Amino acid sequence: LGEGVQPWQVWQCATLAADGFILFWDLRSARKATAAQAPKHHEKRKDPTDKEAAEAAEAAAKRDEILWVPISRLSLSKLDGSGELGCTHLDLSPISQGSRLFAATEEGEYAVAELAHIQPAGMPLPENDSNEISGVKAVIQAHYGPCTALARSPFNRDVHLTVGDWSFNVWKVGVDSPIFTSPFSAERLTGGCWSPSRAGVIFVAKAEGSVDVWDLADRSHEPSTTFNVVGGASVTSLAMFSQQSTQLLAAGDDQGTLHVLEIPRNLRRAPSAEKTAIEQFFVREVERVHYVHQRLAEREK
Repeated sequence: LGEGVQPWQVWQCATLAADGFILFWDLRSARKATAAQAPKHHEKRKDPTDKEAAEAAEAAAKRDEILWVPISRLSLSKLDGSGELGCTHLDLSPISQGSRLFAATEEGEYAVAELAHIQPAGMPLPENDSNEISGVKAVIQAHYGPCTALARSPFNRDVHLTVGDWSFNVWKVGVDSPIFTSPFSAERLTGGCWSPSRAGVIFVAKAEGSVDVWDLADRSHEPSTTFNVVGGASVTSLAMFSQQSTQLLAAGDDQGTLHVLEIPRNLRRAPSAEKTAIEQFFVREVERVHYVHQRLAEREK
């Protein structure tokens, strides 16, 4: 979401598939495109290779149904051309003349790409915009196994969290390696998310059914606390919800059960100046990464 944009003001979404394609959808197209109009909208997209969409449009026209097809699609390729990026998680951030796409892949990669504006068929594009992908800017090996989470910090739009194998990484835009990497856990990590009210608190799900809580303002070598969610199952997804003075953590497991836990006061109320302290922590970590890269470059000479 852009600055000041509410969830109910968003009409577009993106989906992932195992074939490596990212599809972009627009709810307004679904409402406007009747079966008779669907083939015309397909022609306006000028996508002659999308044979399946054309056949679906014709079939919908015969049944007199409303058709909803993606307004655009793309596949992200690796920089060396060795194959496609099989994305498992996406995050879109608005920039001038388009969006920046952050992706986590099934091979443990963290990728950054820049996209031009994507508009529904029949709607005008901004000036000097070609409605095409601008390109993949970086592909970095982040984890040894598939990434199980990708989340943007609610306090810093340039900071992301990735989770995979037995560790999690914190990334900052413009830095080609993680600015913070957690120590390896004894259990596989299966998900993660940021606290919506505390800038340095991260919740990380584990395969044995528990959740680690990391407070980077308190300590960075180990989690501040761990609490059990379920026994005999893996926690596979986490989401935070805030309402007035209550903060809830929704945790889903691999058995199809949803667990809702209330976050204690000490984990939802931020100490004074915590946001500034975490920003300074990220700045120090970025300086550390640059120093390490500089020393490695000098040693190679």
